[in-house]
Amino acid sequence: MNKIKKIVIVLPLILATFLLVCATSCKDETFINKGEEVFKDEIVISAFWPPMLDFVNDTQFKYMQDAHIDLMEYGSDPIFNDPDSVEKMLDLCDKYDIYVTIYDNEAKGWTDLTDEEIQKIAKKWMKYKGVVGFYIKDEPQNANPYGRVTRAIREVFPNAICQMNMFPWGALKDARAHAEDWINSAGYGNVSYLSFDQYPFGVAENSRPDMFYNLDLVRTTGLKYDVKTACYIQSISNIKSYRDPTVSETRYHTSAALAYGIKNIKYFTWITPVERDESFTNAIINPDGTKNARYDGIVDINTKIKAVSNILGRTDAVEIYHSTTQDPSTDKIPDDYFIKPDENCDAIFSLMADKYDESNYLMIVNKDFINSSKMVFTLNGIELTDVTNGRETKDIIKERLDVTIEAGGFKLYKITGNNVRPVYEDNDKTNIANNKPVFSSLSLGENGWYACKAVDGIRYSTDTSQGFKIDAYKMDQDETDFYFMVDLLRDVDFNKIVVYPCGQEDDYNSSYPKSYDIYVSSDRENFDKIASFKLDGKLNYIPTFTFDTVKGRYVKIVFTQDVLDLYINGVSFSEIEIYKE
Repeated sequence: MNKIKKIVIVLPLILATFLLVCATSCKDETFINKGEEVFKDEIVISAFWPPMLDFVNDTQFKYMQDAHIDLMEYGSDPIFNDPDSVEKMLDLCDKYDIYVTIYDNEAKGWTDLTDEEIQKIAKKWMKYKGVVGFYIKDEPQNANPYGRVTRAIREVFPNAICQMNMFPWGALKDARAHAEDWINSAGYGNVSYLSFDQYPFGVAENSRPDMFYNLDLVRTTGLKYDVKTACYIQSISNIKSYRDPTVSETRYHTSAALAYGIKNIKYFTWITPVERDESFTNAIINPDGTKNARYDGIVDINTKIKAVSNILGRTDAVEIYHSTTQDPSTDKIPDDYFIKPDENCDAIFSLMADKYDESNYLMIVNKDFINSSKMVFTLNGIELTDVTNGRETKDIIKERLDVTIEAGGFKLYKITGNNVRPVYEDNDKTNIANNKPVFSSLSLGENGWYACKAVDGIRYSTDTSQGFKIDAYKMDQDETDFYFMVDLLRDVDFNKIVVYPCGQEDDYNSSYPKSYDIYVSSDRENFDKIASFKLDGKLNYIPTFTFDTVKGRYVKIVFTQDVLDLYINGVSFSEIEIYKE
């Protein structure tokens, strides 16, 4: 009798313990990690160089939580990857609702691993609630080899954020093609954020930041491929290269980034790096773990960003103008635009279009990062409602807008009245393939050989635009599907395709594909063959295909020549053009 009573008492305790473990374990095998879906349609605020080693504790995580940090970026440096610290970090992520893109010491640079080895790492970490992705590589000279890594990870961890930070404009011969090839190599929909770094506040005090060309390069590339964008925010100084920004300068940097459509704001750095080769000053968190004097200002900046996150997270920055244009990479606001600034205004104007409905917004950024500015605007055919606090006010602004914007700050307005969105137009009115997004199974990705160069309007090879090429020596021996695909962005009618060989006119490169089929699709799943090519002898003409008019969005060239021949010679072509005649 007593034995039975003991069993009855113990069983509830065992059950309660089991339920508690299941509820709190961040390593539950049944947990489905949402990856990038955790941050769907919101502005994400990240900390690069987050707390590490002795600073992985409640105090530091509370600092991040209070500052609205959503995501920590880990790196390959051993200072991030001490096993005990990583274990503490994962528990604290769960406690403070902060996420991490992590680095695994077994990755070895990733590209040395097989797909199976990569996926084993992904499966290990996707069991943790706080892990939403992985550090892949910072500033690769050629990002394309990491495309296979990303595809392998996403196959088993579908929404994993694969952190790849790209070189900014000026650091490479062709930063735009470099970025497009990265998106292409990772595969359709696999790049969570197109990320660049640039630290624009130079050593000279109060000097104006040179950042708009780079921001617009990121913006337009992201729009072209429907990829969210990210950038690093300068929050520390390097004595030789850039200054320690003030709070208002950081406010300006974040405001400008948001105006250019950036969806992931990354602070470089959050905590101060120590024992480094570079001469860094103090960051947002000092080397001893205390708050820097700028901390409260950063909290205020982030609070205001989070107030409009639910609006900006679902918009595209479709037009950008400046009231003054000292920078040749910026466009002056047209005289007949729907808002006209007075002569004393120095501002950025960003027209933002909601991706899911017909709502439009206007962001105005004060380019004076030292003083608050009173600005006056005349409205033409529109009305505005202030939503800077994340919700609509009752006041409707008509005909004239008088507003004071803090140094480097922004105001956000919902637009009603005339439809202000620009009407979509093809880059070329005849060749509908020109400057469209492209995807391929493989691309060389250097020295003028990029997939996007096959739709840049340059028919014959130049040093900076050679064309598209699959390099035999960089092929994955297990690869069997070799293709090149153009996304025309919507279903269109066409009846003619021209595929130009590489080289100069009448002097064509010998690596033109020996055989291929051309397909069309409206959904990227069901393709119909519309043309075929087979080379007989030496190529001394430009292959041109005409056929009955078809309708589709995706045009795909599938290379059908012998795989061994592909491995030996590779394939290339200079340009593809698509017409409706």
